[in-house]
Amino acid sequence: MSLAATRVGMTCLAIVEAHLPSRALALARLEDEKQRPLACESVFEEELLLLNANEVELIVVGPAPRPSGEEPDQLTVGLVQLVEQLRPLLVCVEIVPDGGRLGSSETASKLLRLMKTIGYGNHAPHTGRGAELGLPYELINTAELGCQQQKNRALLLFEPVNLKGATGPLPELRPPPGRDQTLGDALRPLAEVPETSYLSGRYVPYEKPESDHATYPLLAGHLYTTDAAVGVGVGSEVTLTEEAKEAGGRRSENSGLWRVVATQGDRKLEVVRKKGDAHTGNQHRVVRRDQVAMHHVRRLEVWHPRGVGTALRASWKSTGAGPPLVLETRGSEPRARRLSVVELWLLTGLPIQELTRFERLLDEGARQVNKDGDLEALVAAGRATPTVLAELMVARAAERLQLMQKRLCLLPSVGDGRFC
Repeated sequence: MSLAATRVGMTCLAIVEAHLPSRALALARLEDEKQRPLACESVFEEELLLLNANEVELIVVGPAPRPSGEEPDQLTVGLVQLVEQLRPLLVCVEIVPDGGRLGSSETASKLLRLMKTIGYGNHAPHTGRGAELGLPYELINTAELGCQQQKNRALLLFEPVNLKGATGPLPELRPPPGRDQTLGDALRPLAEVPETSYLSGRYVPYEKPESDHATYPLLAGHLYTTDAAVGVGVGSEVTLTEEAKEAGGRRSENSGLWRVVATQGDRKLEVVRKKGDAHTGNQHRVVRRDQVAMHHVRRLEVWHPRGVGTALRASWKSTGAGPPLVLETRGSEPRARRLSVVELWLLTGLPIQELTRFERLLDEGARQVNKDGDLEALVAAGRATPTVLAELMVARAAERLQLMQKRLCLLPSVGDGRFC
């Protein structure tokens, strides 16, 4: 986000990034643009509130991490406090929808209410998926904007309510001109794919859809695997410790098979009874990982290179799934394999040269925790806002700012704000 802003002529005053290696890379890239911003781990750091409010025109926010424990929410508490203090002209926020129905977001709804209390209103396009669903914000699929992966996002753009009508309606984000990019475009040459990236197991192809194109992931099939490289996670069939004792360690119809449907951090699993299991009683539980007695098989989704990539997540380690699988169709026979770090970075829009620099910036402590050298890079790829989306968001914001500067009288200080 910050790099996209500097490339349209803005000065970056501060960045906030909790992931230390990602923060180091962002600072190095900004250094290339002669920018030396304040670097913070959290939006609650006092130095942010001490910035010169007269210099802050735009705040751009990517998906914020969920609060852990008793810590306050970075968006609905931290961002609101920061905006109230600095009074920027524009605030652009990217949110992962977390509501019960398609596109709805409890976080976005709460943020809308809180920003209104400090004098900021949201602008949403009159066209697009969000408008069709009756949502008060823009809803986008990054693949439809030309990105090589699918991420559904809620986009909010806040402006001071006393400037209402000064900038006109908000245009819908549109993809830049050019050919749609697919997952296949990010794949490395077949000769560079190591044998260790392929997983063993039973591959079951999915029924081919009537049509496919580069605006959504194309499911090729499922891989049922007991490969040692795959741990317990979503899609696993397991037996729990107490039921394994009852069955004498044997897998049978009555041995109590559970399917993992979600993970809760690194230590807990959400499980449901496998359909058709003879047991009765509680069909849904949350258990610790150490309560798993046997891991029988895991079902993993395999994506076809004709579609776009599925969303890259920052939670590679906690989900236990590892990088997504792609159906490698360029060999003598189709095989399922993991996407490499290089391919995942390309899906995000980050150049390979930046991956090389990222690896150089990793400190020794991170390398010792992640002996294969890939985990931190995978986390960074999952946390990054796709380049295409960042550039489109910032370009639209820059146009709004130019429009404001033409139509408004900006003064160093007028009452509690900087505009009249």
